Amino acid sequence: MQFIYPKPAIKSSASKSTFGVLFCVICVFSSFAVNAQNVDNVIFKDTLFISITGKEVQTRDSAFYVRVLSPSDSGRVNVKQYYLNGKLNLAGTSLTVDKLTLNGPALTFFSDGKKQAELNYKNGALKGLCYFYYRNGALQEIRDYGDTAAGKWANGPGGSYLLSIYRDSTGKVMVEHGNGYLKELIFSYSQVILEGNVINGKQEGEWKISDSEGQFKTVEKFKDGLLTEGICRLKGGRTYNFNDYEMAPEFPGGQVALRKYINTHLVYPDALKRAGIEGTVLANFVVGRTGQAEDAKIVRSAQKGLDDEVIRLIKEMPSWQPGIQNGIPVRIFYSIPIAFRLH
Repeated sequence: MQFIYPKPAIKSSASKSTFGVLFCVICVFSSFAVNAQNVDNVIFKDTLFISITGKEVQTRDSAFYVRVLSPSDSGRVNVKQYYLNGKLNLAGTSLTVDKLTLNGPALTFFSDGKKQAELNYKNGALKGLCYFYYRNGALQEIRDYGDTAAGKWANGPGGSYLLSIYRDSTGKVMVEHGNGYLKELIFSYSQVILEGNVINGKQEGEWKISDSEGQFKTVEKFKDGLLTEGICRLKGGRTYNFNDYEMAPEFPGGQVALRKYINTHLVYPDALKRAGIEGTVLANFVVGRTGQAEDAKIVRSAQKGLDDEVIRLIKEMPSWQPGIQNGIPVRIFYSIPIAFRLH
């Protein structure tokens, strides 16, 4: 018999950004290199259902937003996007209909209708000064999205930027004119505190990240806004080094060790072997924040006995090195196909 396992597909279940206001709109409307589209002859599908990742879905039940498009007097496309509760999420103008490419001023709102951000776009990319607010209406930060990405705050949502101003929710100034010490409370799976120096709008020196539940502590080092090294310590003593803003989860020993684990521990059920039953099982699971394989599910079934064996194998896996994004351990979806073949 032979077990076949192509390179698995990996998908994050967490937001990419750690810093500043965490919101989906910037991530959803990515940059496209396009020319303005004449919409006079375009037939509008004026109402679209949009998932949290920005993809169109067929039903409202599968949607996170409802997007309404209409032609503008300038020949562009007016865009209004709503939460399912009817509150406005986004208002702006797109260059095209088929691929949303924001251009010019845009506003985003929290789900309670309060203003979240004042943004400026050029051909789908954030440009110039952008203003972000707390739910209480107080200014949180001002970012400068210029034309050059090098040496800027390189891991923010929507692209690189220089941090000009940062205030806490009471109005206390932490960063002004691009300089200061930022200490921010953000919400991931628990309350997370990150803090460090900002010099000339960029992260500099040692930054610390920790969560209120004591699950992890991370130290990152920056030079001129660029991450040079990082170390994440999980509760229990395991440590992981990284030098990029994103680190995919890894089985102990890497892909070679994963293949060996599957070959060694996967058992072809005797009854199915005698019956000559073969098939390929596609399973999804989550590598959790502590590295445990969780929430195993069959995506494509071969036969119940084969499916059950794959689920068992996943549940008994040793702890992985968890995925890390911006210094924070995150849940990562992992997809793996396993083919049962008789010889």
